[in-house]
Amino acid sequence: MKHRLPSLDLIRGFALFGVLAVNAAYFAAPLASVINPGFGPLSVSPATTWSWFVPYVFFEYKSMALFSMLFGVSLFLVGGDRNDPVRSATLRRRLGWLALFGMGHGVALWFGDILLSYAITGSMLLRARAWSPRVLLAIGTALFVTSMGVIAATAGMITSMSPAEQAAFAASSWTLPADALETQIHLYRHGWAQSQLTNLGTWIDFQLQTLLFLTPRTAGLMMIGLALFKTGFLSGRMRTQVYAACLALGAAALMILAWNGWDMARQGFPLVRVQVTGTLLTAGLAPIVAIGYAAGIILILRAGLVPWLTQTLAAVGRMAFTNYLVQSIALSTLFWSGRGFGLYGALSRPQVMGIALLLFVVQAIFSVWWLRNHEHGPFERLWRHLSRARSVPHTVTQRPVSKTRLAVETAALTKRFGARPKD
Repeated sequence: MKHRLPSLDLIRGFALFGVLAVNAAYFAAPLASVINPGFGPLSVSPATTWSWFVPYVFFEYKSMALFSMLFGVSLFLVGGDRNDPVRSATLRRRLGWLALFGMGHGVALWFGDILLSYAITGSMLLRARAWSPRVLLAIGTALFVTSMGVIAATAGMITSMSPAEQAAFAASSWTLPADALETQIHLYRHGWAQSQLTNLGTWIDFQLQTLLFLTPRTAGLMMIGLALFKTGFLSGRMRTQVYAACLALGAAALMILAWNGWDMARQGFPLVRVQVTGTLLTAGLAPIVAIGYAAGIILILRAGLVPWLTQTLAAVGRMAFTNYLVQSIALSTLFWSGRGFGLYGALSRPQVMGIALLLFVVQAIFSVWWLRNHEHGPFERLWRHLSRARSVPHTVTQRPVSKTRLAVETAALTKRFGARPKD
């Protein structure tokens, strides 16, 4: 009998909500207005600062850290050890198709696609599946520190600018002139062809920056996630004290980030404060908060609290691939012209956050309904069919996090006769 690991589904569902809360603004308005809460159509007032504060403090960088960690786990769950030729071939096909999905998603729907980056980074880590947790954690941490060095170098470049250079930099990316802002809004509201061409150019630029600057961070987080899974942390097999300690550490980091967000808002979102110290703190502490989130979720699941919520989020997580793509379809249709309503640059940040929340609720309801009759989401089924994948295996766990009394959790047990596997 096959049993899923509920902690992974639940963490993935929670992370997907955070991704949507952050990404929605990028569909709705020019980048300068998204990253600078004091500028443009998404600018906030003291009464609406919460609409920036909540996504930024609780989810910015943290949700993507969780997704990266879980993707590292999936490399092992799908491909097993690198010495397993059958499952390794399946994993390579899945990564290849994921890259194609990512290119289609980025070109046709949204420049901020992460699927292509994950496929490329995952392909680079195929040999790491066989590494021990200690090696994975050491190398993953080193890669993450390297990525933070890149961010610090960028921050140092900004602080080393003269006042005139900082003013020119702000005018090009932080507080655009009125005509430049209107031009950017017009590009996404001037018909289907123009919005698609604009998205294509932005996607190419984004992918280049991602591959050059974010690959070490993504690879490091994937390796850290796989290390945490191999030790039993992400599958809920560690002692309660360990999860409580991680939760406390994550809460402490979150408090620092809450002060960071409050201080930036208090100062009126100045360029250097937000892009230098703000980014360094947010990016640097994100993995600690992400691990704290995972620990808290596992404790809630282990205690059997709010089962209706955990089951709903787990359903969203089981269909994360479908839900991620549907979010892009829905938001690009809503905000871009040519195929939808063309509301780009027309709504406030609280309105965009309300739309994101409503969309997630609809997705949660649909996910629960769909999984009552199907084992996998629609795009998951397509992905599995194209990659000729059998059921995704899970490792043996001796202590399920749910209250179901199972002595052992197993899946995809295989015996071999020579080179021929047999289920």
